[in-house]
Amino acid sequence: MARFPPPVFRIRIVFHAPLDYVFRWCTDYTRDDGKRAGAPFVRRVLQSDPSEIVLQDLWKSKDRWLLNQNRTLLFPPDRWHVDSYGTSRVLSLDYTLRELSAGRTQLDIRARRRPREMYPGQPSRREYEPGLLDLWRGFARSLDRDYRKRTGRENRPHARGKRTGPRAMR
Repeated sequence: MARFPPPVFRIRIVFHAPLDYVFRWCTDYTRDDGKRAGAPFVRRVLQSDPSEIVLQDLWKSKDRWLLNQNRTLLFPPDRWHVDSYGTSRVLSLDYTLRELSAGRTQLDIRARRRPREMYPGQPSRREYEPGLLDLWRGFARSLDRDYRKRTGRENRPHARGKRTGPRAMR
């Protein structure tokens, strides 16, 4: 079974938008979030208020349907926390924003993942972090595009992201 405490996965993304815009965009959940990230999931917003949002995500993997229920706690202006209970894992995510120079914002994501009894495998950092990073690179491209449209700015390079776990620090 799983090791306790679970491993901590970390990634970092930089957006070309100010912190307040990034916070609002990242926590404005919609049915089309999967499309925005280029990921094959559909999201339902079950409950939403200024401090808490409850969501369901559904997607088909290569051999099964997966369902997650997510409880998001908002701590404006610069962080939020998600507890996600799914078919194959339990996930706890901490999101922290930091303002950078030139109107950019950095998002640090820290995830702790525990497998479920039905699917007891625990991926390594090398297996898990690239998928999480790819998902957030998709969100970053969409956020940057939306921000450029809103502000009428010229094309800028897409946001870059990197792994920040122990292997990335070497």
